[in-house]
Amino acid sequence: MSDKIPDPPKFRGNKDKFRTFYAQLILKLNGNTDRFPTDESKIAYAIALLEGTAMKAMLPYITIDGRITCESYAKFAEELNRQWGNPYAKQEAAHKITVSQMRKRPLNDLLTEFQRLATEAVIGDDVLVATLDNALSPEFAALILHRDIPNTW
Repeated sequence: MSDKIPDPPKFRGNKDKFRTFYAQLILKLNGNTDRFPTDESKIAYAIALLEGTAMKAMLPYITIDGRITCESYAKFAEELNRQWGNPYAKQEAAHKITVSQMRKRPLNDLLTEFQRLATEAVIGDDVLVATLDNALSPEFAALILHRDIPNTW
């Protein structure tokens, strides 16, 4: 049996917290596949983590006698994302990554946020380099963006 990965916190329906909840749910299900061998066990586990508005929204997938009516975990995950996910996440990430407000952050914070947004926005490398160049202070940009990459350490 696999090592138990910690349970995600309960999700009550706050859209701002959904992406974190969903990422933790996926990590749990993928990391403990032996504990969730069927789609029904995955759906039951996910539903058990819901409370309040989120639970009420998913009640149609549970019969009065406790049977799960969704045909697959993939369909259930689609419905979770439809209900609580941000359909504009990619566009918002692309917008945020170009906002010059990033320049006012400490370098480590800027690079961490830049990498997260770049992954969400799915932007090509050429655009990312130009965008990072604009986000960095001129001093940092000169240090890291316009140098040859060494072949060895």
